[in-house]
Amino acid sequence: MTGSKHIFAPCVPGALQGGLRRTEFYDGMVLSEADMKREQSYWQMKRRLTNRALGSGVVWGLSVQWDAKARAFTICPGYGLSCCGDDLVVECPATVCERELIDICSEEFRELLRAGTGPCEDPCDRPDGPVEACLMLEYVECPEDPRRVFEDPCATLPGGCRHGAMRETTRLRLVPPPCPSEPGAIERFCARIGPLRDMLAAAGQAAPAPVADPDSAVSGAPSVMMEVRLRDAGGNMLESQSERVASVAGQSTGMTFQNAAARRIDVILTPSLGHGFLRTRDETGVEKRIETLMELSLSESDLGQNGRMDRRFTVDLAPLAGGASHEIDYRIEAMGGTAITLSARVEAVRGPLRVPDCGTLMKGWAFDASPACAARTLLLAAIWGWFRGLTGTAPCNDPPDKPDPTRAAIAALVSWIAWRILWKIDLTAPGAAQAERCLRMLFEEWCREFNYRGPRCCDNHHGIHLGRVTVTRKGRILCFDEWACRRHVLTGPLLTHWAGLFGIAPMDVTATRLASWICCVARTPDTRLDPAAMKAIQAALWTNDSELKIGGGEVVSFKSLLSEAGLWGGFQSANGFPPPAAPAALVPAFSAKIDRHLEARLDATRIMARTPAVEMMQEIRAELSLADLKPLGDGAVFDATLAALGRAEVATVDDLLGRDPEVLARRVRAELMEDENLDAAAADKAVGLIYTVALRTLEAVGDAVTAVASERADDDPFIRADIKEAATTSAVRKALNEHLRGRGFSVPAIRDIAGRVADRR
Repeated sequence: MTGSKHIFAPCVPGALQGGLRRTEFYDGMVLSEADMKREQSYWQMKRRLTNRALGSGVVWGLSVQWDAKARAFTICPGYGLSCCGDDLVVECPATVCERELIDICSEEFRELLRAGTGPCEDPCDRPDGPVEACLMLEYVECPEDPRRVFEDPCATLPGGCRHGAMRETTRLRLVPPPCPSEPGAIERFCARIGPLRDMLAAAGQAAPAPVADPDSAVSGAPSVMMEVRLRDAGGNMLESQSERVASVAGQSTGMTFQNAAARRIDVILTPSLGHGFLRTRDETGVEKRIETLMELSLSESDLGQNGRMDRRFTVDLAPLAGGASHEIDYRIEAMGGTAITLSARVEAVRGPLRVPDCGTLMKGWAFDASPACAARTLLLAAIWGWFRGLTGTAPCNDPPDKPDPTRAAIAALVSWIAWRILWKIDLTAPGAAQAERCLRMLFEEWCREFNYRGPRCCDNHHGIHLGRVTVTRKGRILCFDEWACRRHVLTGPLLTHWAGLFGIAPMDVTATRLASWICCVARTPDTRLDPAAMKAIQAALWTNDSELKIGGGEVVSFKSLLSEAGLWGGFQSANGFPPPAAPAALVPAFSAKIDRHLEARLDATRIMARTPAVEMMQEIRAELSLADLKPLGDGAVFDATLAALGRAEVATVDDLLGRDPEVLARRVRAELMEDENLDAAAADKAVGLIYTVALRTLEAVGDAVTAVASERADDDPFIRADIKEAATTSAVRKALNEHLRGRGFSVPAIRDIAGRVADRR
């Protein structure tokens, strides 16, 4: 540092060691090679420091394609940054052949094979076993522009030749996969929970539930629900039992029935929630797939005296959303007689069997640790940290405040609840205090590691990875994954590009839209509201039953929330109007009126037949298409109205009766007036005819059930199970099809609907 011209200070007091050095030019200075290189080095280091602050990876471009026929890679132009801060520039497309990348006799290729061989694997045992490598774009310098050197001013001939330029470029290389990153704070916490679980189990406390890992080889198959039904000779169900069968080899489950009238037994296996039987195979080798996805049924109709059932089969049990599957061998045996005994045995369990589908590429999703453990840990840390922080003292507070006893007690209670719910650990048990020490250690590690220490190169290969290659030991590339091992420099343009792929506006565009809205709201003048107008609006929007009208014939129920003990607790706004509460459930108002109308029509029906009759009408209206209704009046206008309703997303009778007729008529009125040359009144009448036919059809179903129930003697009342009898289904089908086009509902369809109603017990 200089205080004035020609007065030098050796160094600024307190200056630290190190730092970049630049050439300080002045008039009359004799420049040497070292001075010029120092100037270049200064700006190179400045540039590299800036680049390293941005990160390493692809900035843009640099896509790579592998041509299996030509045995060559093609790299497209682009720009990237290495972990050392070097600029990696590819100016034009380039093709690199397989032979240029791989020299099987080179030490570099032998190093690649050694890196891909496990510590317990002998390469001689698998002479052609493939290994994985990464395709790297590496920074290199190529000297150019050779010139003669005249080092001696008196010499007449040059003393040698040196390069006068250095070209910064790149090259493609195959290198071993990058070294795995060090475990983070959450991964270390998850690792500590394992020994703690074992310790608590040894001490007698129930061990916390292990964290589910979809890719863990030790995770077991989920259990399967088995239901057994006994039927008589006519097919009527006598009794049933259900029991869950654990998917563990050697596991057996037995059931016993005391029913001499049983002649048939049905065994139904149902997978756990979220799972399905992707494939089933019986002992003869016959396979079934889709038809047994959610339920596998076995039947034996010869269960008379000493009748026997013996079935062996295999199921492929797997999660419906993807994941590891299990092959399970079952054997089910049943013996008939006065006492019917059944046993189900799991003979073998194979798996987990993981198919390398696209879902395996999303292992861990956004987490480096186990997603389940990371999610539990973050939730526990948020709850524990917030309430424990209420008892702490902010820094630089002198003298320190003493923790409030009440808050400390609340924090302890919340911590105990959180540990019990998330990890099934009771902090009051002996030795369980170690769990909180593990969590405190997690916060200490977070606090210590929050300072970013800068980028680090994990090996001596300074470049960026552009994909992963699988190569044989003979030097032949088998496949190439352009996204594996690839990293990017997260710049604003890149994030904007990625967001645009999913229809998300750029961040700056979103910010300007938000700013425009905020400024518009800020400039909006205040408006003085007329209390009389407010009361009129309230009267128009609220029904007499304290329900809010929201249009489309829908209302929101506020009865419970507006009571004195409701959410607002009697709070009144300044102008005397009760504030709106949070919406409850949407109530289809017109649909409720239709239900009440149909139920009122069954008032004269036998008491045990009313509910099955209503449910029969509900099932039929959900499956009955409007297109099946028999026209009433002008058939052309009737069909045109059905077509207009279909374009309004009203396809079934259930859809129709769930919509307010006046609202629906207004929606299709313009279309009918234009296409069918109808006036407004005729268009509304056409919609009304559809409602009339739909209601008559459902009323016919209820009347048919009422007629069958009325024919019963007083000592033989109609019950729910009678809804699926042949006489009932025949009467319902006959009454229903009189209002439908063509052949209407088939016998199996009516029986299936009646069966569902009968099984609702």
